Amino acid sequence: MWMGFSGDYGGHGAGEKIKLDDLLKPDIFDLFVDMFTDIKKVNQKKLELK
Repeated sequence: MWMGFSGDYGGHGAGEKIKLDDLLKPDIFDLFVDMFTDIKKVNQKKLELK
């Protein structure tokens, strides 16, 4: 989720689009819940993927 409407992403090369229908998928839904309740968990998940 990014509120940079210029498309610049603050110099970050990251960008991902998630369709609203994808929120019905448990893993995507859980990601959004974690983003607003436990952001450290989201960062840890990203680190585990590497």
